[in-house]
Amino acid sequence: MRALVSHQLRADEKIKRAAQLDHDFDSELRGALLQVADAMTDTTYRTAEEVEGIRTEIRTLGMEPPALPYYLAPYFQEEIDPPRTAEELFAMADRPTDPDPPKEAD
Repeated sequence: MRALVSHQLRADEKIKRAAQLDHDFDSELRGALLQVADAMTDTTYRTAEEVEGIRTEIRTLGMEPPALPYYLAPYFQEEIDPPRTAEELFAMADRPTDPDPPKEAD
């Protein structure tokens, strides 16, 4: 799950950086950033498919895997319910989180 989130966070960062560039002056760099973002997004979806496979195996063994975070819903085929109330959302925010993904060298 960390890899999935990390790939998408990096893809989002590349897209933001590309959007900030001067379209005429930095067109090659902009194109390269967008290509990297596309590749990272593809990796995100492949990682989600692997996670779904693992979750299927867990269910085959008669167990129920933990709930997926609602913000990852776009990457999964299974239904992921968003928090029903603001209190649930705040409770999620209060849970300890994993450290930030490693910074990528510029």
